[in-house]
Amino acid sequence: MKLNKLGILILLSIYLIKNQERPLM
Repeated sequence: MKLNKLGILILLSIYLIKNQERPLM
């Protein structure tokens, strides 16, 4: 389903933004 892929992409985007705010490195 395209909706599922879209949801995953949005979640990944949020995860990346949160990581940028507080990088693990």
